[in-house]
Amino acid sequence: MSDGPPTSPEGEALSLIGDQWMSLNGARHQRINPVNGQPVGEIVLGTAADAARAVEAASKAFADWSRTPLSKRVSLMFNLRGLLEKHAEELAE
Repeated sequence: MSDGPPTSPEGEALSLIGDQWMSLNGARHQRINPVNGQPVGEIVLGTAADAARAVEAASKAFADWSRTPLSKRVSLMFNLRGLLEKHAEELAE
């Protein structure tokens, strides 16, 4: 697996909306480790416009997904399950 999502030239993690990686436009939010209360990173929150783009992309994708035969959708979901199980430790870090 990769080390995470692509980043902007400024080093900010990009978000996948539809088929494009893009920067979000909202406020910055510091992530805190709940165990020790120390900062562990910073994320950028999306705006209403970012959410609207994501909803529009999801709506378009759903049309194709809903036309995909059930057997293919089941196969894809089981493949995803296998990948999640295979990389569970890595994802939990």
